[in-house]
Amino acid sequence: MQSFVEPVPVDLLIRANDAVSRNAGQGLADVSIIAEFANELRPDTIIALSYRLRAMAMLAASPVGAAWTLNVRGKPYKLVSEAFFAAAAEAPLEIEPLQLVGEISFDPQSFLEYALTKARTAGSA
Repeated sequence: MQSFVEPVPVDLLIRANDAVSRNAGQGLADVSIIAEFANELRPDTIIALSYRLRAMAMLAASPVGAAWTLNVRGKPYKLVSEAFFAAAAEAPLEIEPLQLVGEISFDPQSFLEYALTKARTAGSA
């Protein structure tokens, strides 16, 4: 029986990402997320943030995610669309029985559809 990772507020997902970025190279990403939210959030929400951020990073590194990210010349990081974060915070994320944490991922097609609903249009017609 599969289960689902609860949605999280996008601002918390962005804060989790910022915490991981601040502590890059100083340990596991999960430790940074726990340290950021330990006195503020329930453990299940912290786990959901970790799973969603990890799945978002995997998708951002894939060909599907390339359209939603921008490489910064000379920098070891990418800029990520706000719609990509919004989709990662709310899109369905399933966990199969016996699935390893590193294997938890978004379905690329449904994630893309979700991200498109979150994207703002530029300009007007």
